Amino acid sequence: MKVVDFQKVERAFSKSSRIGPLTFSLAEKQVTVFLGPNGAGKTTTFKMLLGLRRPTAGRIELWGEAAGSKSVKSRIGYTSQDLSYPPHLTAEEVLSLLGTHFENPLPLGDLQDRFQLEKVWKKQLGGLSGGERRRVGLAWDLIGLPKFLVLDEPTTGLDADGKKRLWSEIAAFRDSGGTVLLSTHDISEASTIGDRVLVIDKGTIQLDGSMNEILGPLDYKRFRYLQNGMVKEWISHQSDADARKLLASGEDISNLEIRRLNLEEALVVYREQR
Repeated sequence: MKVVDFQKVERAFSKSSRIGPLTFSLAEKQVTVFLGPNGAGKTTTFKMLLGLRRPTAGRIELWGEAAGSKSVKSRIGYTSQDLSYPPHLTAEEVLSLLGTHFENPLPLGDLQDRFQLEKVWKKQLGGLSGGERRRVGLAWDLIGLPKFLVLDEPTTGLDADGKKRLWSEIAAFRDSGGTVLLSTHDISEASTIGDRVLVIDKGTIQLDGSMNEILGPLDYKRFRYLQNGMVKEWISHQSDADARKLLASGEDISNLEIRRLNLEEALVVYREQR
């Protein structure tokens, strides 16, 4: 069953340029990772999914209904990149208030335990750290027993343990039949949980496939070293073979550094080589 169906959705991300079309669908029991540089269109796409912004053309359907309809909204859990809460309310108060909007919300005690909110339960949200606010946001997402999670940079502010707990919750949600669409800038982070990857750049899908299918084309490494007092620098897609050739060449080299390109850098190289 297709949960989300985009059909020739075109959008304008600035007054000077019209970008698109963007077309893809999502399915149940799947975690799809949205990868892309800043300004690629990830957050704008999320806003259209939630009915907060309209596409300039085409349509967006969730479970056969228009995005933004009341019945659709009740089945979506959403965490934005920049969390904003009433600063004077406590975690308990804001989750209690949210729970009144659903017929069968999760018990507050369950949310408190699952997201380690005991220490912040009675604290005003304005005084919480970024990681603490993020944990409240994840509880916010799940309180209404959604079918679809939309998570915009969900690990922002989380430490290693917090990230591990988040991935566990996402995997459990997916295995129970849920659909997840999340964005990140971190390729290695995406490989931790993603079943499928969509690489978006300038408002269009550049790559779409499994984790192995996508990470392969973007696995570039930068070589940097000194040779005869001169700095040499180049990028390789066959880094292991090139490293062996370099070391076996007999050239007088020193200070060799090999670094994997980040997503933004890899996309630039990928575009240039297409």
